[in-house]
Amino acid sequence: RWFSIQNNQLVYQKKFKDNPTVVVEDLRLCTVKHCEDIERRFCFEVVSPTKSCMLQADSEKLRQAWIKAVQTSIATAYREKGDESE
Repeated sequence: RWFSIQNNQLVYQKKFKDNPTVVVEDLRLCTVKHCEDIERRFCFEVVSPTKSCMLQADSEKLRQAWIKAVQTSIATAYREKGDESE
């Protein structure tokens, strides 16, 4: 599966050319954290009010990149929402 962040949503595609399926509707409502107390390495969790999604990166560097990308997307979405209301 291919995961990505598009339009403030976490989405995945089973194959690269498939239409994306939304996993998390609005990243502004989410937090992201490391998962250390499990058997798998390089895992992190995206937690929304209704569900959580645990993902596994290929390396620690990629896990950090994903966590930063989700945090940046959350911050950007808040800034953009603020701009719209002015």
